[in-house]
Amino acid sequence: MYCYQCGIELSEQAKFCSGCGRSTAPAPPKKNMEMHVQVVAWLFICSAVLYGMLGIALLIAPRILEMIPIPIPPDVPFDVIHFVSAVAGILGAAILIVCAGTAAAGVGLLQYQTWGRTLALVMAAVMLLKVPFGTFIGIYAFWVLLSRPGREYYEHKSALAEGRAG
Repeated sequence: MYCYQCGIELSEQAKFCSGCGRSTAPAPPKKNMEMHVQVVAWLFICSAVLYGMLGIALLIAPRILEMIPIPIPPDVPFDVIHFVSAVAGILGAAILIVCAGTAAAGVGLLQYQTWGRTLALVMAAVMLLKVPFGTFIGIYAFWVLLSRPGREYYEHKSALAEGRAG
């Protein structure tokens, strides 16, 4: 066991840290952090669904366009329709992969799994690139999951959910 404040290794029986004097008892969970974690989790899941629809559209729409006979001017050096279709397919697949990770992070947060917090932090960094809404969600997730009360609350609930707390 280690002190959350100074990082010194402590014995399992220690009530206080010998380095900084901080109590080793887990901080009482704060009710407002529960709400923030739940909001972040549902924002991740909803964001994944909405961006997932965009990914599916990018996979389907170019295939439909390929079936429509569109005359291509003779001075175009290559088949633009097939090139755009391939690029859209790759982009759609990439978006769906990110959406799967984002949804998994949301579910992990709802279940207070240790991996859920880690994955949520990774996906929050990716969401910063999705201007403007993803940026807001990413910053909010960083605030909730990296702030001291948020981290302590989540670690406490995670230990209870995974059966590590006694």
